Amino acid sequence: MAMLYGVNANLLRKWIDSAARQDSLVGPLGLPRPNPSESLTPAFVQLQVAKQKMLPEMSLGPLRMQARLPNGVGLEFDEATPGALSAILRMLSTLPCSS
Repeated sequence: MAMLYGVNANLLRKWIDSAARQDSLVGPLGLPRPNPSESLTPAFVQLQVAKQKMLPEMSLGPLRMQARLPNGVGLEFDEATPGALSAILRMLSTLPCSS
């Protein structure tokens, strides 16, 4: 490539090396890359998790749910328990038409 443009090959090599060193020091936004050995914060920080207060279980009566799927199929559930509705929703979410 140097001979094609009439440039000294040693000078071209020096420019390429200089550009490579410069690229390794500069990040994608033109800001200097941080030096990992000078990191002020550890890679992992221990978190303190507060205990959550448990809410009293609520007694729900029978529930009603209506759903219309993208393919036009309509579903109605009257007087279903929360556990049954949860299972139905899990099953509906796995259908190919749910995505």
